[in-house]
Amino acid sequence: FQPAVTVQPIDCRVTQEEKSRLYYSKNELNTFSLAAKALHNAHSTSRDSMIGLEADPALRGFERYLYPIRVRNKVLAQKAMLKYQTNLNATPNKTSEYKLQLLAAASAKLSQWAKSVATETARLDSLRVYEGDYI
Repeated sequence: FQPAVTVQPIDCRVTQEEKSRLYYSKNELNTFSLAAKALHNAHSTSRDSMIGLEADPALRGFERYLYPIRVRNKVLAQKAMLKYQTNLNATPNKTSEYKLQLLAAASAKLSQWAKSVATETARLDSLRVYEGDYI
């Protein structure tokens, strides 16, 4: 195994017109940001609920602005896994196979936690949408 990479140069000349079709301008990005903030303010009373099915599909991708609690939970899980892996790597008396098993078990526990949080959030969302008639 050679830890090297071969880079092949590609002659890629993009015209101004192609750039304008391929990339967003700063004004367009600012417009998206303002729209996301407006949506966040409009949904601030129900931050951890899903947008209804009638919502505009263009809103996809704004979850981190609309649901900060979900983003916080995701970051919390990622940090927990990284910290656990760091702690495992700091213990020299365990074999690498055993460390992998422990890491897999921790990952499974975090996945189960995420699944239970998602299930409860879905249940609460359905109760909000159907106003208690859904059981």
